[in-house]
Amino acid sequence: MRKLFPSFQMAYVFRHMKRSEALETVVFSKLSHSFGHLPKMPISCKVTFSISGDQHLVQASIVTGRGLDLYGHAAAKNMYEAIDELNAKILQQIEANKYEPKKCRLHLDDPSEILGPEIETQSH
Repeated sequence: MRKLFPSFQMAYVFRHMKRSEALETVVFSKLSHSFGHLPKMPISCKVTFSISGDQHLVQASIVTGRGLDLYGHAAAKNMYEAIDELNAKILQQIEANKYEPKKCRLHLDDPSEILGPEIETQSH
């Protein structure tokens, strides 16, 4: 799965806990699914996992190629719940900043200004 985005850089930081390949895999699969909603793939993503007391914290900072930077953080009693909450926040930001191309509207009184002289239509 990590070979889908060869130019994409993902960095993981673990604070006050041991590195976990399982957490890396879960975050990568959830966020890469969310990235499918972006018009252009992100350039880099940094995810930080930490534990503070009984709270499990996860933060993500995502840089996209269109100048849209996404940031989210979540806390829960379980790290997997925090990851789900973080993913929901990132998706919410993606939907709020979704790129929609502007439609070009022509306000002309006479369409022949663009089309030129009338074209004869052939009837069968």
